Amino acid sequence: METQSLKPKNDGFTLVELLVVIAIIGTLIGLLLPAVQSARESGRRLSCQNNLKQLGLAAVAYEVSRRSYPPAFKYVGTYTGPTGVHDYGELTQLGPTWVIELLPLLEESPLADSFTLDLPISDPANASARSALVSSMLCPTDTYNRNPFNGTSGPDSQPLGDGWARGNYAGNGSLGPPVTYPIPYSPLAPIMAGGPDQPWWQKYPGVMGAGCALSHKDITDGTSKTIMISEVRAGLAAMDTRGVWALAKGSSSLWWHGGLDGDAAGPNSKEPWADNILNGPEILAAVGIKTLLHEMPCYYVESVFSNQQTARSMHQGGVFVCMADGSVRWISDFIQARPSTEASLSVLDRLLVSKDGQVLSGTEY
Repeated sequence: METQSLKPKNDGFTLVELLVVIAIIGTLIGLLLPAVQSARESGRRLSCQNNLKQLGLAAVAYEVSRRSYPPAFKYVGTYTGPTGVHDYGELTQLGPTWVIELLPLLEESPLADSFTLDLPISDPANASARSALVSSMLCPTDTYNRNPFNGTSGPDSQPLGDGWARGNYAGNGSLGPPVTYPIPYSPLAPIMAGGPDQPWWQKYPGVMGAGCALSHKDITDGTSKTIMISEVRAGLAAMDTRGVWALAKGSSSLWWHGGLDGDAAGPNSKEPWADNILNGPEILAAVGIKTLLHEMPCYYVESVFSNQQTARSMHQGGVFVCMADGSVRWISDFIQARPSTEASLSVLDRLLVSKDGQVLSGTEY
């Protein structure tokens, strides 16, 4: 008679088999993760492009209605602009930006109505309005854009107060800074662009100026070949003014950028002093020199008011821009920005200047 073994039959996995399965699963996850991240970034890029499209359509509708694109910013009352790069008195004279002007066309009429525009935007009466997150101003790839700008966290921005919301899109001002110099012998006077009568606004205007702006017919290089709005990055620290949509000058618009003059030549410029903004030394202390130079260089030796900002993005390799006709384009970090001279502007500068007469072909960028 055949006897049966009383030893239980083992139908489980051995330890070696389990380790092999775990290793295979880990390998598959490692292979799939970059694809998942790439798909997510593709979605974020699409959302960013859609934001720019909405802003562009709003600006075009504004031009049709007003016969002019919105100014980059306005001053309040009879103030006409600073008389030097260190004129901090203008901090309490800054009025509405191009974003505030466009709010009704972005289905943000209640927010637009909540501003008291005969007062500076820094006035406490405008504190609630300027703190609002505007969805069409937020690129989902930027990891800093939900951190507010707090003026009291920096020594030179105290009059601005706290709680300013950030954004990721800026109007194209001029290749010069938004400063006025009535003193004709000043060495910086030739490149000033802080008003409709200033030399570099006359020679090298973008689309949105200081207290002025161009119309469709003024853009003689063609609206499809002139940048109107560009991506920018939100500031790295609480006292960093960059990307603040309701704050004028180099917070919500591009100035002194490009290759003709200055040190912010090209998208995502890594030149050490590429952006001139308030609280430079304090930003350096907060984020460190390695982070500052790697991500968003700014003038960190002494504080200079926000007279310079260039295009930036957290997308790899370039920035999205909206042209003056409302179309959205991709501009590579490697676009030709220099050399650039008055007789022969670089490719980037020709895209930034609206009536230089040096028209681009579609294959040059």
